[in-house]
Amino acid sequence: MTVLVSDELVEEERDAKTAEAARALSALWWDDMETRDWERVMEMRWLALAGWEPAIAARTTEWLAGGLLSVHAAAEAGRLCTEALALGKTPGLLSGLARAEAFQGDGASAERHYEEALAMSEQQDTATRDERARAALLFHYADLVVTRGRHDEAMDRLTQAVDIYECLGDVRSKAVIQGQIADILQARGQLDEALRIRKEEQLPVYERLGDVRSKAVTQGQIADILEARGQLDEALRIRKEEQLPVFERLGDVRSKAVTQGKIADILQARGQLDEALRIRKEEQLPVYERLGDVRSKAVTQGQIADILQARGQLDEALRIRQEEELPVFERLGDVRSKAVTQGKIADILQARGQLDEALRIRKEEQLPVFERLGDVREKAVVLFKIAQVHLAREAYPERL
Repeated sequence: MTVLVSDELVEEERDAKTAEAARALSALWWDDMETRDWERVMEMRWLALAGWEPAIAARTTEWLAGGLLSVHAAAEAGRLCTEALALGKTPGLLSGLARAEAFQGDGASAERHYEEALAMSEQQDTATRDERARAALLFHYADLVVTRGRHDEAMDRLTQAVDIYECLGDVRSKAVIQGQIADILQARGQLDEALRIRKEEQLPVYERLGDVRSKAVTQGQIADILEARGQLDEALRIRKEEQLPVFERLGDVRSKAVTQGKIADILQARGQLDEALRIRKEEQLPVYERLGDVRSKAVTQGQIADILQARGQLDEALRIRQEEELPVFERLGDVRSKAVTQGKIADILQARGQLDEALRIRKEEQLPVFERLGDVREKAVVLFKIAQVHLAREAYPERL
């Protein structure tokens, strides 16, 4: 739909007409999910920005940014949020900008914007505040602070989100957040409590709702815990007997491919490299290629390189890292995945004895990224590997 504004109108009248058009389209299209599509929301947003309608500009931008972030288009999401923030700040716009910044590697700026968003949210009238949006903000902020090593703070934020969903009577969202808490507990090594949450808090909810897909996903997360405990047989049984049949019945080819990848992980851990490699090449890659999912395809190619590296096929593993993985993460602006891949390249170079280049990658490519992200765990891993290179060169470790 095109709105024509006469060139003869003075600027104020033109802005008023544009604002009126934005309000009219918002009333017509926004509340009806069946008529809300990308092009219409973009049209509403353009009119709202041009006519200085901050409320409409904010909600349309938040919706668009969420869609862009779901496909890793962080730079564009950040640009849209920045434009809309010129009309006025909202917790949702600040949160969208923070998510985009975190994805692009600016952890410090992301944290500042999350904190500003939370402060704004806390100052809003509780009678009119969007509690669901506040819970989502707490969830995303917790995701950031986990990577920055502040697990207790993340748990506190997630607990607040659980309380909000409980008050709203939203049992599904509450179960999802409890799953995030279980993730943190699992990362801390508190496997018993993580397993209890999966079995006693999440699974019963999805069973009552008849949500077979979420139930299957949770069973997969239970298998993750069992795998971490070394219970590979039971983890493999769950993958094959509980998860795969559900995704096959649903026709969910992506989730089926992800599950097959988890099966390949177990086989690889058992030393069954041939079958693991077959699954990666014949079951996973073709699916991601058909879906046009370049990121998942790159991740899978990296897992193929892992197997080749374990077999001693270093040349082909290195080629995959440099020619198949890195360019994808660079195009996506995924700085974390790019840095991880560069670390894998350094591993291969180190195994070949190319210690100088391996050391350069660790210091100049990886370390600065994890420092900007505030990712204390990955930074510690890189520092340890730098020390390994120094030891391999029979030199004194330098002060880092």
